[in-house]
Amino acid sequence: MEYPKAETNYFAIINDSQRKELTELIKKIDFRKIDSEYYENYLDGSAFQIIIRQGKFEKKVFVHSRKIPKELKSLSDWIIKIKQNLKLTRTDKNLQFKSKNGILPPPPPPSIEKIRFIKK
Repeated sequence: MEYPKAETNYFAIINDSQRKELTELIKKIDFRKIDSEYYENYLDGSAFQIIIRQGKFEKKVFVHSRKIPKELKSLSDWIIKIKQNLKLTRTDKNLQFKSKNGILPPPPPPSIEKIRFIKK
């Protein structure tokens, strides 16, 4: 029985040349200076989240915007390009990706004008 791709886990391995390219792209980004969120309120488009760990430093970057730093855009474009050409291999292992959990940011708090204060 074949399962739909969305319900099946796959993996792929990048080659040494791709790994070097990826490493160089990541080195060009100072994640300490990158915002944790780039968000524009529009309905079309894509969203993604990148989680980077460098030693004890970890940063999640959520993107749903057309206005992002060029280094982050280059990394995103590279991942999309490589992903399209990778040979996926099906696995029965239950894989869980941290980046799939909570990809959308929490809703903003209500505006102060809408909050009613009651005196006692």
